Amino acid sequence: MALFSAITLPALKGNEVSLADYLEDILRKVVPNWRVIPPRETATRINTLGLTSDYAIMREMYETTQILNRDTLRKIGRAIGARYVFQPRLASFSQTMTQRWKFPALEVRMAETRSSVMRMSLHLWDVETGELLWTSSAEATMQSDGVSEDPIYLEDIARATLGSIISDFMNRRTSSKYTSLNKFLDDLVKQAMPDEKPKTPQAAEQEEPAAPTKQ
Repeated sequence: MALFSAITLPALKGNEVSLADYLEDILRKVVPNWRVIPPRETATRINTLGLTSDYAIMREMYETTQILNRDTLRKIGRAIGARYVFQPRLASFSQTMTQRWKFPALEVRMAETRSSVMRMSLHLWDVETGELLWTSSAEATMQSDGVSEDPIYLEDIARATLGSIISDFMNRRTSSKYTSLNKFLDDLVKQAMPDEKPKTPQAAEQEEPAAPTKQ
């Protein structure tokens, strides 16, 4: 199983850079018996084998057609030693910060609501046949209240979104509705999240991500 780097719209360029790495982390925890070729190794093999131009043209075509060219996909798959490929796509990502309980005269902000919304899709391709074997898309929303100006980081919401998609894959679904009581998803996201250093009392706050919903 090879992981191609994520594709996104021009306006979102830069936000997709690490999505394939997060996907790798989740797959290694959920299906540790799989032989997963990391995105960085996939890119290295493509480059060292002189297939960079072919790969770039295939991705450019994918952006408009949502199809990975069969012949190019087969050539790249054989060269890097993969039978299957996951292709993630970032459809949208936005962040908003809304001030609450502010005293205008004193310019003192008592609290602020921070929210992020991400939409992502994932395609599984057979590199030998060019067949699109499976696809799923998810939208996740995270929101928290606090007194600091820290945003909800892209990594957190990306892991939650990808976690919901992989939950679909493991349960043979292409659409679902998730709730905070979905133990499988909660455990999956917790395992995938990196350990964080304790926050100082001044910056400590409770974040309660809303449930990802499916489209």
